Amino acid sequence: MWHLAKALMFPGLLFSMVMACAGWVQAQSGSRPTAEEIVGRMLVKNGERQAALEHYRTDRTYHLEYDGTGGKHHAEMVVRTEYVAPGRKYFTVLSESGSKVLCKEVLHRLVEREEQTAAKTDWQRSLFSTDTYNVELVGQEQLAGVNTWVLKVEPKVLSKMAYRGKVWVSMDDLAMVRVKGEPVKSPSWMIDSAAFDTWYMRRGDVWFRRRMFRRRMCGLAVRRR
Repeated sequence: MWHLAKALMFPGLLFSMVMACAGWVQAQSGSRPTAEEIVGRMLVKNGERQAALEHYRTDRTYHLEYDGTGGKHHAEMVVRTEYVAPGRKYFTVLSESGSKVLCKEVLHRLVEREEQTAAKTDWQRSLFSTDTYNVELVGQEQLAGVNTWVLKVEPKVLSKMAYRGKVWVSMDDLAMVRVKGEPVKSPSWMIDSAAFDTWYMRRGDVWFRRRMFRRRMCGLAVRRR
């Protein structure tokens, strides 16, 4: 009799476990946010982080690798970035090395564009929001121990700072962890194509761009018509 009871209980228990798992999966998929919700929450959190941040200063190294007519060249520039509340950023070039032409035509212009964007009142939203980008949630990924949402992004407005590619957003505090893509507009007349891969690191409750900022570019060293 006990064996019969066990034989009847086991399928029932197995069925209950399967249904429970199915319900958990359904709940998880049902609670999965949309890409627009992720970006919206991120902007809210960014506003909170910015409001709590009074000042920071960091030195970044912009490293450029160029492969085109005339062979391979590189350029490097160290830039000090200083943030002062409420929402002001200042950039100071500390040093330059490598190709003077690349420093002048590409890296200096890149920093100038960042300065122009940072001068805007709502610079975070102007850089990335659903007003300026079409966003699509394409998956989840763990980066350096951080669980992230992976978003595919395509610009709605073809500005100088616009790019297409992917953005990784942390699940726990909704901050940018990584941005990888290519600018929609060439950063210089020398460049036919460009790609970048930017990572951020967390210090306390705030994420900062890592000190090394790399770009790979290729093109013809002739002016476009």
